[in-house]
Amino acid sequence: MNINTRFIQFSGKAEVSKDLVVGENYEIVSQGTIVSSTLHDNDNGTCDASYKWKVISSEITDEKGESIKAKDTRGNSTLIRNQAYAIWRDAKSSKDFDTFYGELCKEYMKMADVVSKKLLK
Repeated sequence: MNINTRFIQFSGKAEVSKDLVVGENYEIVSQGTIVSSTLHDNDNGTCDASYKWKVISSEITDEKGESIKAKDTRGNSTLIRNQAYAIWRDAKSSKDFDTFYGELCKEYMKMADVVSKKLLK
């Protein structure tokens, strides 16, 4: 089946440092990931594809060219899991990610006492 049209749907949020004004234009540059895709049959031999984009971080610029700070709203556990995934992906290991991540978490937990004592001095 041929894809007729491709759509992207944006989801997620960014915490901004000041009020935004309804009716004003903003430029938003975002980093994110595609979390799902769906094909919609048009009943004519074609289909439309839609992709769901999950925002990770954003840079916002107002009409005057001034930057509006946007905070990364992901929690530390998400950041750690994403870092682990990048390490696993780059290693090109035959071990599946869930096994690797479980083992990594166990190693983190073994080291937690030592690291905590160092940070709490």
